[in-house]
Amino acid sequence: MRKVGVFYCGSTERTLLYNSSGIGFIWSVISNFLTESQKKKLVIIPKGEEKKALEFVDPYQLEAQYGGKLANLTEYWPIKSTGE
Repeated sequence: MRKVGVFYCGSTERTLLYNSSGIGFIWSVISNFLTESQKKKLVIIPKGEEKKALEFVDPYQLEAQYGGKLANLTEYWPIKSTGE
């Protein structure tokens, strides 16, 4: 993790994780390898509280299934701009 912090420092402000089954176990393992500043950048969004993501993401960049205004994606490749 140290190399990631050295080569990509400042490139990630926040990482949003949607709570799904098993996230507690995964977090308990991964968090042991993260620094305190890295842990502060991770936000776990509890199931049923998807609109909390709107505190960090513009509603037009977030799919409707997560509380945003962007149409739900059904096709993932090739990657398309949200402006299309």
